[in-house]
Amino acid sequence: MINCLASVKLTALLICFQFVLLIHGWKGASVNSELLFSCSFSRDSCRMFNRPDSRALWRREYLSIGGRNGPAMVVRGNDANNNFARLQTPNLSTNDAKTGCVRFQYFIKGRKPASLSVIKQGFVTKYIFANGHKTEDHWETAEVEVEFLGDKVMFYFEADTKVQEYGDSLVAFTDLTISTHIPVNKNEILNKLIY
Repeated sequence: MINCLASVKLTALLICFQFVLLIHGWKGASVNSELLFSCSFSRDSCRMFNRPDSRALWRREYLSIGGRNGPAMVVRGNDANNNFARLQTPNLSTNDAKTGCVRFQYFIKGRKPASLSVIKQGFVTKYIFANGHKTEDHWETAEVEVEFLGDKVMFYFEADTKVQEYGDSLVAFTDLTISTHIPVNKNEILNKLIY
């Protein structure tokens, strides 16, 4: 009787252990993400291009600003002359992933409002990020969950800058990654949309 009871307990323990392994294995599958696009802009713009409908241009520059030294894509307000600049990624295959993450660092400065928006284009076009707050003296990181809704997707970064009476406004971003990973720290910046 004691051997039978010990055997049942051991079997139950093994089943629980296998169940825990199964759950951890399943969660682990969501941690393994596929990198769809990555660019630090150190050599070039990684096949990103200024959209033909833009009246202002993004330029790759080396910046020493906000405690960071390195390359970034930049729009300066006085060069943009109150026009939008739109920089587009190449079309990306989602490889049947339904959701993913867009992650980048950005910097916004100027006395008059300037903003950065990210638009997802695919089966559905949607603003996924918008910020009109100055980042003051540091770079901020955006990590945004996105629904792909199709097998192809592309994104464009839109800067809206204003000509300044004194100084210059600036919108910059760098270290862009687009993956099938779901972000841990979901930014709901879209709720802070300010123009």
